[in-house]
Amino acid sequence: MLDCNNVTQILFYLNLLSMGNINKNQKAIKVITVLILLLVNKSYCQLGTSISFSTGKALGINAFYTKNEDSFYLGYSYQFNGQKNTVITERKQNYGKTPTGDGDYYWLVDFGYSRRFFSKLSVQPELSFGSHNYFTNYSDNRFRDNGYSLINDSKSIIGFGTNIGYLINSFLEPYLGFHTIKKACFGLRVHINLLN
Repeated sequence: MLDCNNVTQILFYLNLLSMGNINKNQKAIKVITVLILLLVNKSYCQLGTSISFSTGKALGINAFYTKNEDSFYLGYSYQFNGQKNTVITERKQNYGKTPTGDGDYYWLVDFGYSRRFFSKLSVQPELSFGSHNYFTNYSDNRFRDNGYSLINDSKSIIGFGTNIGYLINSFLEPYLGFHTIKKACFGLRVHINLLN
């Protein structure tokens, strides 16, 4: 029978094997997953993941582990705000030079803690660190969405927020809250009990 350590080791090595030729955002997600797995041991046998969306146009994912009534999680949030699929910091000589628009977006690494009250209700404070990037879109038919985004400037940002969750059953926990950068947030946590 698999115990928590066996599952952790298997997932850890699978993540390392899949770190090959992937883009920066995918690599950040993989690194976050690996870090979560490194924190897990036999005393933390309930794992989980969540997905969220915010009115600030940010999609978020996180992984968490739980002991008793406490959960700790690490996540990644990325704002979709008009940037192209290909985002670069330096333009190659042969790339298109016709601008089609400007904008900005952010990405965040989220650190959180959750405490359950009354067996169903949870309070989830969150602290986030990341980057706010300013870009110009350029036309170039060689790219999948007919262009690319060039980062003109970026700055480090810090934000915080709180979510309130309600455990429907031992598996699903919808939540909603507010974050200083992401604004109003809503999402769903999925709890996975490894030892039944």
